[in-house]
Amino acid sequence: MTTEKTVSTKLKLLELGEQLGNVAQACRTMGYSRDSYYRIKKLYEAGGVKALEPVSRSKPNLKNRVAPEVERAVVEFALENPTWGQARVSRALRSDGIDVSPSGVRRVWQRNGLTKAKERLAAGTQRKAPTRRGRVELVHEHRSGIHASPMPRAMATAPTDGVPPSQPMFA
Repeated sequence: MTTEKTVSTKLKLLELGEQLGNVAQACRTMGYSRDSYYRIKKLYEAGGVKALEPVSRSKPNLKNRVAPEVERAVVEFALENPTWGQARVSRALRSDGIDVSPSGVRRVWQRNGLTKAKERLAAGTQRKAPTRRGRVELVHEHRSGIHASPMPRAMATAPTDGVPPSQPMFA
C-alpha cells in the first residue's frame, strides 16, 4: 500500500469507531485489532495525520567508508608492498596504529583499482617485490603485462676473493 492509502485507511478506522461508538465493531469491519485501533488513536492524538504515516524501521544504509587519511595510508601501503594480501596489510597497519579491517582494505583497493596484485604492481612499477624464498625479484613492465625476473644466478653467489664459488648461496 502507498502512504496515502495506509493513512486514509487508519483515518477511516478512527472515524468509523467514532460513528458507531463501538470500537470492537469498527475494528471487525475494517479488519484491525482493538490494540491497533488504540495505538493508531494514540498516534493521531499525539502527532496528527503526519504521525499515521508508516515509519521505515530499516537502518539507514550509509556509505561504509573509512576516513580519507586511512584510505591514503592503505593505498600507500599497497604500493609499497604490492604482493601482500588484505589480511596482512590490515595487521601491519593495525600495528602502526591505523585500525582497518581486511575487508576495509579490500574495499579501498576496489575503489582505487588495486584489487589484484598485478594492478598494485603496475601502479608502483620498478619496485622490488620479495618472493616466498626471500630472494628479491625486480618487477618491470612489458608490452604484454607485468613480468618478474628472478635474480641472476651470478648475483646469488657470494664472491670469494676473485675465485668463483663452488656452491651458490641459494640452492
